[in-house]
Amino acid sequence: TITDTPITLSGRITEAGGPPSVPVTLRLNGPRTDSAMAETDGSYRFAGVPAGTYTITPQAAGRVFLPASRTLVDQAMSRLDLDFVASVPLAITGRVLDSD
Repeated sequence: TITDTPITLSGRITEAGGPPSVPVTLRLNGPRTDSAMAETDGSYRFAGVPAGTYTITPQAAGRVFLPASRTLVDQAMSRLDLDFVASVPLAITGRVLDSD
């Protein structure tokens, strides 16, 4: 059952095994809607959150995240392991030439 005790939802963003090289914003959607910037070491934290179902989504220019978001259903206890991995999306470019 859901309790009235506030919880903390936190984790870390990594990129190539270290902290992210660009600023990362995290969006919290659920009974409480909020946003937070990841610290320079990649850590983030939403404290004093009422229990409930939440989705956390990271966003940064020129980056994709794995997972793209995390959904917590009926979360009533703090979670400190909500990590994401950032990467630069790959693109293949070039042109096809006719052999004639």
